[in-house]
Amino acid sequence: ADRLTQEQRIERARQFLTEHKWMRVKDYAEMCNLSNTTASKELRMLAGQEESFLETAGLGSHKAYILRRNSQD
Repeated sequence: ADRLTQEQRIERARQFLTEHKWMRVKDYAEMCNLSNTTASKELRMLAGQEESFLETAGLGSHKAYILRRNSQD
């Protein structure tokens, strides 16, 4: 399979979160064909951006990513 661009991966994550309450690193890794390590790094980076649609919920290994409440798009 062709590697997805970061924009495509972000779009998949956004789409996933419109259909599910939360997304785990494992979900993102599987949908984007990434290792868990890479997926985790990318999600942490995305959630850390002020304009991101993502935020974290939960702690430690139970961390999940959810749609940021003030995200209007």
